[in-house]
Amino acid sequence: TDASSTGCALIMVHEDSGQNEIVIVPGTCNLLNEDDTNKVEEVLKDCEYVLLQLEVNQDANERIVELARKHNVKVIVNTAPYAPMSDDFLSKVYMVTPNEVEAEEMTGIKIDGLEAAKEAARIIKSKGVETMADCSTVEECYEAERIGFDCVSTTMFGYTPYSVKVEGPNIEAIKELVANLK
Repeated sequence: TDASSTGCALIMVHEDSGQNEIVIVPGTCNLLNEDDTNKVEEVLKDCEYVLLQLEVNQDANERIVELARKHNVKVIVNTAPYAPMSDDFLSKVYMVTPNEVEAEEMTGIKIDGLEAAKEAARIIKSKGVETMADCSTVEECYEAERIGFDCVSTTMFGYTPYSVKVEGPNIEAIKELVANLK
């Protein structure tokens, strides 16, 4: 627009640890307003889910959540790049997808092991929202389910020094998880 340039984000992934940092310049994404969000209501009516992320202003996300709830659409929030969200906002969301760093920000708990991850998941779930664990191995997926995460993601497969790197998606791992997870 004439008011601002397009937003952009740079995602840096550490080669050894798989940890990432996101540097964001929101540009136009920070200017979304109620008129803009109201334009998607017709599309939302036919959706089962809507995926939001925190690269836009929170007022826009909150308006989309209102519209989604009006039409019984489940909202999933990708909590990257992390920005604070109110408990009221979270209580209206179906699921959040925090990585380790974002879960620490959301809960104040240093995720330094399975017990800390379990406590972080418990705190997030106490806000009325389901949780997704972003895993890098099949074993982590099983452990995430065991300690109470509602959903697992294989997004980190191949990005950590201890996970198997394959060309393209790890279909064999996904088949195993589909067959064995609830």
